[in-house]
Amino acid sequence: MVTAYYTQFSDFIFEAATGDEEDELPVFVWQQTDADFFGIDAEVSTQVTEWDNGGLVVSGLLDLVNAELDDSDGNDNLPRLPPLRLGVNAAATWGPLTLSTRFTHVTDQDKEAEFELPTDSYNDWSVTASYTVEMASADLNLFVRGKNLTDDEQRDHTSFIKDFAPRPGRSVEAGLRLTF
Repeated sequence: MVTAYYTQFSDFIFEAATGDEEDELPVFVWQQTDADFFGIDAEVSTQVTEWDNGGLVVSGLLDLVNAELDDSDGNDNLPRLPPLRLGVNAAATWGPLTLSTRFTHVTDQDKEAEFELPTDSYNDWSVTASYTVEMASADLNLFVRGKNLTDDEQRDHTSFIKDFAPRPGRSVEAGLRLTF
């Protein structure tokens, strides 16, 4: 599935940094100007192979957003514009057991707005193993999941606090989920 779009906004409203601080916090103001957005969202998925009680599915994704403000001050970049993301996923099932992995590359974002810092690229790799037990009136799912296994410093360019608080580092979690 591929979706591409182009949208022109009249009087687009957004929150922009002023460069000022109050009580050691940055000051933002609401602004309004015309803006043009272009983007592509793509995801392809295919069943690579099948076997008794399962199979292997592989998919890929691409997210791209470009936006420009019609600003007479010369800086036409929209604040907190998300960077390009590319990813691949694989999931294999054997009856109640599912093993999956996902790798995503997020590119750097150097099309920053005024008073905004660029954001470095990072890689994100996660792995999940889950086992589902079907019960009479409920399903019990046991899982182990590793997140950010590359342990890259990940900063979300769309976040107001990205310069102060990165996303969590490498983690492993285990749990159970009862669905009824």
